[in-house]
Amino acid sequence: MKKKRDIFAIFTKQHRLFVMLLPTLVLVTVFSYFPLTGWIMAFTDYRIGSDMLSNRFVGLKEFISFFPFFVSWVITYNVFNAFLGVESGVINNIIKYFGGRGINFMGNPAYSWGLMVFITFWKYIGYDIVIFLAAIAGIDQEQYEAACIDGAGRMAKIKHITMPALVPTLVMILIINSGWIFSANFEQYYMFYNRSNWSKMEVLSIYTYRFGFQRLDFSYATAVGVVQTFASMLMFVAVNRIAKRLRDQSLI
Repeated sequence: MKKKRDIFAIFTKQHRLFVMLLPTLVLVTVFSYFPLTGWIMAFTDYRIGSDMLSNRFVGLKEFISFFPFFVSWVITYNVFNAFLGVESGVINNIIKYFGGRGINFMGNPAYSWGLMVFITFWKYIGYDIVIFLAAIAGIDQEQYEAACIDGAGRMAKIKHITMPALVPTLVMILIINSGWIFSANFEQYYMFYNRSNWSKMEVLSIYTYRFGFQRLDFSYATAVGVVQTFASMLMFVAVNRIAKRLRDQSLI
């Protein structure tokens, strides 16, 4: 009861300040908090033009679709270890069943780079597909209709309409990702890094980690990090300028 009286006393004493604050509260509520009611669309099979409350409830379906992409590298490692592990991996168990010897896919340096490329492709392909599907959805459908009238088949449509329309999106993805060439994903390589394959898995991020946290040479590790940052920036600027010169397309 006393607490309520104290709050009321503060409000009475500072009522002018609260009145001044009222327009801001209204704006924040209307433009920041009220739109959050649209979150209900994430849990329903929403169709444009329909009432949000009348759509079929689908639960966490859309969130599940979102998280194949955002799977942590720990889970990714466990998934591939379940298939490629020497002792308990599915593939090696099949090989042993037919009389062969298990293959150390995750420890043999000969497989390291191919494995990393495949794992990266597997992890990010869903996200990239969403981007390209969005680009395809933006293509003028009249082009396909005109191609049908001219007698073009499916492959001809892909070659002369779809692929050229995807080139700008591909160039943008190339420019954006060019800056990450020298910044290999630390979590990925840290999870798959071991004593057997270290000679092929020691990218700059692992190299910096090894000198900084294992050898405690923070000055050298920081210097490597600085060089890595500037190299990434130069790569980004170079690819951006090349794209601008060749296709008149750039981010900056």
